[in-house]
Amino acid sequence: MCPAREQDWCRWDGADLVLRVRVVPRARKAGPAGIRHDRLLLRVQEPPDDGRANAAVERLLARLCGVARGAVTIES
Repeated sequence: MCPAREQDWCRWDGADLVLRVRVVPRARKAGPAGIRHDRLLLRVQEPPDDGRANAAVERLLARLCGVARGAVTIES
C-alpha cells in the first residue's frame, strides 16, 4: 500500500491502486527489488516471450497485494 504521502511510483485512482513498475525478466529470483527511478522494481524468472513475463508480474503483484490474479491488470 502506498504511504500516506503521494509517491511517483504509486497512486490511488478511485478504488484502484496504480503502480509504475520496471520489470526485470529472466531474474534468478522473483520478487520486489526496491524503488528505482520512481518505479517499483520487480524481478520475475520468466522470459519476456509470449506474455510470460507479464503473466508472472500479474501473479506476483496479486500475491504481494493479497488479491485475486484477476484483480491485477497491466495497462502498458
